[in-house]
Amino acid sequence: MSKQITREQWQRVEEALSGVFGRVDLMVDGRKVTFERRLVAENRLGIMTYINGELKGCWTNPNEQHDEQRYLRERSCLFYSKKDRNYLKKLGKLTLNRMKVDADRRYEWYDQIWTRAGAIRRHYEKTFTSIELIEAIG
Repeated sequence: MSKQITREQWQRVEEALSGVFGRVDLMVDGRKVTFERRLVAENRLGIMTYINGELKGCWTNPNEQHDEQRYLRERSCLFYSKKDRNYLKKLGKLTLNRMKVDADRRYEWYDQIWTRAGAIRRHYEKTFTSIELIEAIG
């Protein structure tokens, strides 16, 4: 049975996660997903993701397959800085091929920290069929 969260419930979720601290519990495709607005670095707030009350580092590795990765934020970043990429591109394609270097190389990972509740909403509506709001505090 497919249950979708209503627009008003999504607004409650976004309000709970927009303050300084907040917590939201959802039932997503049979798993309890908890989002907590908290301090994630010095002077930086973020929204942490817990799946069935757990957070494991192995879920962030893109080289390993875990079902929990669907619940996390997919991220990627360029390996080289803009300055280094410009320098490498000036060397020419033949040189880069010989050096086996890709100037546009990226690394990817799954992040348990979300920056905004709107991003969570878009990802979860697109990815999951059953989403239920259990509790929103904040």
